[in-house]
Amino acid sequence: MFRKCIEVALKIIAPELQGNLVQRIEEAAKKGRITSELAEWAHHIRLAGNDAAHDETPFTPDEAAELHKFTELLLMYFFTLPGMLKERKNIKADQ
Repeated sequence: MFRKCIEVALKIIAPELQGNLVQRIEEAAKKGRITSELAEWAHHIRLAGNDAAHDETPFTPDEAAELHKFTELLLMYFFTLPGMLKERKNIKADQ
């Protein structure tokens, strides 16, 4: 589920990126769409999603919480923060 969120978010913010999720994460980092630290975490989530699809051992509550929190932060970086900055810029322009 968290892996899918990253995949969909990257398709929304950078539809021009091609390839599989590994390639899109790397290309997003190269193009400055995400930081190298975010790319590292995105790979962590991607690998966890791969493990979930192929491993019968469920995530622990702590592991699931960590994956959830990072995904939430990544989505904030992609969608919420740009909107907040734009709103703030508009307020400044109106003053």
